[in-house]
Amino acid sequence: MGIKIETVQTDTFSMDFFRFGKGERTLVILPGLSVQSVMGLADAVASAYQNMAETFTIYLFDRRRDLPPVYSVQDMARDTAAAFKALGLRDVCLFGASQGGMIAMVLAIEYPELVGRMALGSTSSHVKASQFRVIEGWIDLAKRGDKEGLYLAFGREVYPPAVFEAYRESLIAAAATVTDADLERFIILAEGTRDFNVTDELAKIRCPVLAIGVFEDQVLDSDATMEIAEKLDFRADFRLYLYTGFGHAAFDTAPDYREKLVRFFSRRIIRNIVFDMVGVLMLFDTESYIEEHHLSEADVAILRKEVFRSLEWARQDRGSISTQEAERRICDRVPPHLCFAVHDLLYREGRKIVPIDGMRELLQDLKDRGFHIFVLSNTCVHWRSFWEEIPGHELFEDVLISAEVGLVKPQPEIFRLACERFGISAGESVFIDDSPANAEAAYYVGMRAVVFHGDTTELRRELEAVIHEM
Repeated sequence: MGIKIETVQTDTFSMDFFRFGKGERTLVILPGLSVQSVMGLADAVASAYQNMAETFTIYLFDRRRDLPPVYSVQDMARDTAAAFKALGLRDVCLFGASQGGMIAMVLAIEYPELVGRMALGSTSSHVKASQFRVIEGWIDLAKRGDKEGLYLAFGREVYPPAVFEAYRESLIAAAATVTDADLERFIILAEGTRDFNVTDELAKIRCPVLAIGVFEDQVLDSDATMEIAEKLDFRADFRLYLYTGFGHAAFDTAPDYREKLVRFFSRRIIRNIVFDMVGVLMLFDTESYIEEHHLSEADVAILRKEVFRSLEWARQDRGSISTQEAERRICDRVPPHLCFAVHDLLYREGRKIVPIDGMRELLQDLKDRGFHIFVLSNTCVHWRSFWEEIPGHELFEDVLISAEVGLVKPQPEIFRLACERFGISAGESVFIDDSPANAEAAYYVGMRAVVFHGDTTELRRELEAVIHEM
């Protein structure tokens, strides 16, 4: 196949990598600790991942060429991030195996703009002394210059017994090619995992995560993957799978491993929930207003027709007419004694906010699970006068109001603008509105949509169904 080895150069270091595939999306592989550089296996890797080469352009990065004497996983992540930036890579699908998974977690925590989705294979967020024992044995063999012993010990721990025996002669042959420089490099990289711990920072990860482990991991043990799961499994965009019988290097030995990666990186994952405001987050208490001001049935009928169903009301929501002009025009049509009510209704004044039962709790739950939540509403420029009365308003990351952008739902353009403004993908978002027409328009532009009928319990069920069907 003849995969070319390339080098990315930054101001402070150089790093080798290779790439293959012709897909529009980018997948980056960060390999685990190895006795020798994986750059010599470029053709074999490309062959193994050929099922992904049509969908993705795939990069595999080595560690930097010239290693400092002490080089932690955090240092590796910092340099890998610099290499990404030098190549213009961001929002990538990232697969990190073993030590590469440790680097991947640091990237997702400290450089979230670089990672769109992340798969972790046989890795640990906290390398405890008991987990480091095997690696320490490898370091000792490398320091003694026992190249064959190192290769055999390495193979014995990462592969299941049958695979190790099948590879034994190949491992012995590979050991004969190991140089003293290879051993020095291995020692530095292996030492870099000592005391690695980002468990308490995993909650900072915002991208979807797939963790794949093995029950009989002889290097890091299966508890390592479960510790990651304990911190992330409350999130709807987290997935966990544990193999049996394939060893630490299940990413090489399990026949369906890469299929699991393809499915994870290709499936749509809901990350964002966009809410309508009036009718979903809250209601206006119009009845109390009517009683307080002693409005007759005839007065109410006039206001419904001349205010709520008027062209001025629609144009005010679109932002194509000022509230003052809308008030002047409507007051020209209604009895003078109703002009005070026209003013209150147009300026959204005088009516109390009625919270939707259970909505504040739903918003908090979504936020706690890592979803990004936003508001997209058809309303006038005076929305801020009641915004802070809405329970949970502080949980929203951004708000887009029709009158402020000159567009209204159900125009498809306002949904596209919302996605651009919020920095989200339509395919990873759900829109909730009490208007079927608006929900249909959201669906038209690629969002999932749920029509809210006033029952938050029902909304929870429908949201969960949409989230998990993806």
